[in-house]
Amino acid sequence: MGFLSPGFLWLLFLAGVPIVIHLIQRIRLKKIPFSSLFFLSETKREKFTWLQLKEILLLIFRTAFIFFLLLSLARPYFKKYLAIGKYDVSRIVILDDSYSMAYGNNFSQAKLQVTKLFSDLSHNSEVAVITSTGNVVTNFITKKALLEKMVDTLSVSYHANTIEEAFQRAIDLLSKASFAQKEIFIITDLQKRAIEPILPLLASKQFSNEQTKINCWIIDVGSQSPINAGISEIFLNPNFPTPDLPVRVNVRLKNYSDKIINLVLQCYIEFTDFDSTLSLMKDMKSKGVGDEITEDKNFRTEVSLKPNEDKTITFDTEIKKSGRYQIRATISQDSLPVDNQYYYTFEIPQKIPILLIYKNRLDINYVEKALSQSNFEITELDVKSLPKHNLNRYHAIGIFSPSQLSYADWERLGYFVQQGKGLFIALDDNIKEPKWYQALNLGVDLGGLGVTSILGQSGFITIGKIDYSHPIMEIFREVDLGLAKFFRFWELSDATDKSNFEIRQKQTLAYFSTGKPFLLEDPNQRIIIALSSFDTQSTDLMFKTTFLPLVHRIFTYLALSNIPERYRVGDVVRMRIDKSAQSPTIKIKTPVVKNYEIIPKEKDYAGVSPILKLSDDHQFIEFANTSLPGFYQIQDHFFCVNVEPSEGNLLKVPEASLKNQGISVVKDVTAQFTDLSRPSIYLALAFLILEMVILCI
Repeated sequence: MGFLSPGFLWLLFLAGVPIVIHLIQRIRLKKIPFSSLFFLSETKREKFTWLQLKEILLLIFRTAFIFFLLLSLARPYFKKYLAIGKYDVSRIVILDDSYSMAYGNNFSQAKLQVTKLFSDLSHNSEVAVITSTGNVVTNFITKKALLEKMVDTLSVSYHANTIEEAFQRAIDLLSKASFAQKEIFIITDLQKRAIEPILPLLASKQFSNEQTKINCWIIDVGSQSPINAGISEIFLNPNFPTPDLPVRVNVRLKNYSDKIINLVLQCYIEFTDFDSTLSLMKDMKSKGVGDEITEDKNFRTEVSLKPNEDKTITFDTEIKKSGRYQIRATISQDSLPVDNQYYYTFEIPQKIPILLIYKNRLDINYVEKALSQSNFEITELDVKSLPKHNLNRYHAIGIFSPSQLSYADWERLGYFVQQGKGLFIALDDNIKEPKWYQALNLGVDLGGLGVTSILGQSGFITIGKIDYSHPIMEIFREVDLGLAKFFRFWELSDATDKSNFEIRQKQTLAYFSTGKPFLLEDPNQRIIIALSSFDTQSTDLMFKTTFLPLVHRIFTYLALSNIPERYRVGDVVRMRIDKSAQSPTIKIKTPVVKNYEIIPKEKDYAGVSPILKLSDDHQFIEFANTSLPGFYQIQDHFFCVNVEPSEGNLLKVPEASLKNQGISVVKDVTAQFTDLSRPSIYLALAFLILEMVILCI
């Protein structure tokens, strides 16, 4: 037995008031002397016995009346189901619909528990339903039948949301509740990553107070010993493929259970030739080093995963032909189907036209030699010829004498970048005029920029911290970039660097050993800035083996408009608007719709559609309809969306741990409790009536 409002239990001592009064009256009895017993008549003994019994019964009935009346305020309940009593309540049901609930019959059981929670309510009670993904958020209503029909149509989503946001919504909604009794039921598989964010709140009961008492229960519908494996990633090695730099496909698998899992891995590749636009569907597997992809190859491989093992399968077949590739990896014989597939898309470009702008030919000497070793089509241009030169044919531009450019030149380069193309700037000695980053609309704060020269001194600095998560820098984990020395460089003032520390961390690819940025990337445009020149007076980086891959990867990154991006279900995809296009029609392809078109009402794309909107800076279209995993296409921008791999980890929070924290967990709502508040009131009334009857006798 428990109490929904235990704060009223202290009032039960008032039930002893009749007993106290009775005892006081007995103490205050007085003896009255009589002169003679002659005048007293004889009375039967039975009459005195009845009076004593009547007094005792009245005492019992009065005490019981007060006791049960006060007990009803504390709302007693039994944890075993009793088919008596329904009470008025404001109840919110939080339904976990993240994709881990697709395991076994978890979600079916969850919907059954929702139905039971509805049937347990009185006619006047109000109820609301909130899903963890936010796909369903209702207000309080009293028509339970409507909610039952809605819940019956729900299915597991591809999202991986935790319970935290839904729980906060429930707390906010309860502030508008009609009844003093407020309840939250969380129906979940008790997955650790989903429930852990709200455990401190549940344990401390910070969401409730004396004025607003909220009772919360967790209903566990998860399997006891779930077994699952999933695909956590597809990646290329190297991740910047070119015709002269073939790549291999890697698939990473994860066993989330403590048992051995045997499965079959398949990898499908769809190839589109840039010239013929011919599509071929192929099926490949790992089978011998050096195998070439051909039309008649049909590959698959069997994989055995040890308990909690993270394994990478490398397909040795090399891919190097120019074109677009779409990869879909799948595994079979697994219990949770949602994370059994993964999507990846990339392009191998043909010759990439780039432009290198200089004042002195020596400024680009080493960069030009490094880039000539790959599939770049290089054009060199003196800065004086830039105003008359057509920039449209280039995919990326490198500027090595930025101080020599006029404001009009920078405006042209700003328009070049707005088309989604890339720009690399290596700062030189005299670039102190702030107008150039106004023309480019830079999102990188370069305030307090000042040149530092220690040329001719014994000191120098090197490259220190590196952001290996960036596509450019990820291959340098095993290579020491710190061997290069810098004698002349630019650095930001301490005040600027400290005031923008968090922003700077997101923008900086590599730091000097002094802690100052070396390579910066604009957050909204394909612009990379090097705070050093690539000449012999500034650095010896050009003579290190790391120079060629670094420069190659910088320009490849800037030139490729379709760098593989890791989007998750629910992410917003930002695509730069090409306002120079002849037609304003936006062509879209999704996993469920092969092709459809959206025609904006305004030329500035102001009212695109419910699934497309204009960004605040009017430079991007934002696509938010990524509720399904698979391949997407907006105009000529290809990308893929996958589920969050960590949601496949079905590890549960131990129930004993929750109970030790005072968190209520049940398996079935029918065994949860039956409120005895009304029966207590009925009993109090019954004892009051009995008291009246005794008094009348």
